[in-house]
Amino acid sequence: LSRLADDRVRESQNLVDLGVAASQRRDWPAAERYMTAGLQLARNLGLRLHEGRTMRRLADLCVATGDLPRARDYARGALAVLADSEDEWAKARTRETLAAVEAALAAKPS
Repeated sequence: LSRLADDRVRESQNLVDLGVAASQRRDWPAAERYMTAGLQLARNLGLRLHEGRTMRRLADLCVATGDLPRARDYARGALAVLADSEDEWAKARTRETLAAVEAALAAKPS
């Protein structure tokens, strides 16, 4: 419907929401596909807050699938994007994700 209404912002949000729903079903490929599409659209539209939040969600997805290096990259990217944001909750949540990922990576045997 958002495409029909030519509401690109809502389309981006809907794609990420579909990714979250797929993630809750543990359909990791679909979750990544939807979230990545929503992220790209957010970037194209210059929606920095939505971009940062989506990157944090992708970091969480990577944690769930065990891809900790990618999780770290997404979390770091999210923090960079959110740096100028007033959304303190999003920044705090992202810092928590990054700290957990870095701790898990440090605990992994080399």
